[in-house]
Amino acid sequence: MISSSLPTKPTPRRSAGNQVIGGQHDTVVQAGSIAGDVHVHAPGNDEGKAIENPVIATVRAPGGAVVDTDPPRVMARGGHGHFVTLEARPTTRAVVLRALRPVIISRRPARKACLGRTTVPPPGPLGPVCAAPMRVWGFSTDLDAYPLRLTPLPGDPDFPFSISATDVEEFCVTPTARTEDEISWQLELDWTCAGRRGTTVVDNDGQPFELWPGARPSSDLDWGCGGEHRPGCPAQRLAAQAGQGVVGWFSHAEDRGVIFPDNEGSYMYFAGSVAAGFRAPLRGGQRVSFDARLTPTGLEVTALRPR
Repeated sequence: MISSSLPTKPTPRRSAGNQVIGGQHDTVVQAGSIAGDVHVHAPGNDEGKAIENPVIATVRAPGGAVVDTDPPRVMARGGHGHFVTLEARPTTRAVVLRALRPVIISRRPARKACLGRTTVPPPGPLGPVCAAPMRVWGFSTDLDAYPLRLTPLPGDPDFPFSISATDVEEFCVTPTARTEDEISWQLELDWTCAGRRGTTVVDNDGQPFELWPGARPSSDLDWGCGGEHRPGCPAQRLAAQAGQGVVGWFSHAEDRGVIFPDNEGSYMYFAGSVAAGFRAPLRGGQRVSFDARLTPTGLEVTALRPR
């Protein structure tokens, strides 16, 4: 006897209510049911961009010379240090810094510049000087030498160094030049991380460093400004264009103060009368907006506003 059976209708399967809520997720597995073991290998922090470009460079480039161009330009003087802080992007691996070398982009005959002081100390005794927060390794380079190289200061180590996200190194690179040229230059850093090699350009926020020669005070390239600036010098013209800055100090007894403009131009004295719009007493470190003009006797602040 042969029996037959009709196919049974499959029981509908309930859909799984999978949810991923909040945050940023790398690998996500969603399933109604899983039989057996499941191994999920999420990419670690060493993947992708963290290794392709593992070095973060932070630069503090000095000023020292305000060049007589239109508009005036701030350049470092020969013999002034450039501070470079190097750290690794978030990664579990160390980055080996194999070499750091200077590279010249261009040079041209130097133009006249103001070498006067762009900051002025407050009245009264100075406060304590803070020590450096970390060890800084010093290097010098002669941009007129061939081949170009960095030379460690006596007692300081040479490359290679090693950095990580929590182990940072800071360097002070001091360029010099014997010729009376303006030199555009940058640093190139060779590194190794997780078997990869690469080169990172270290510059001034996407622009080359600019070096103005360390001219003697009697040089024709020097505007002749000292502690006080000559009227109409490049540093005063630059300051007049800033529009914003920081109150360096204010003396209520003398009813006058000093502003340091944001663009590294000359400091400016101001009278308390131009700050009539302030509701609270002026204090050092306060951010301000200002109007200034050049007069035959120098810079004059005509209005001061809080920011």
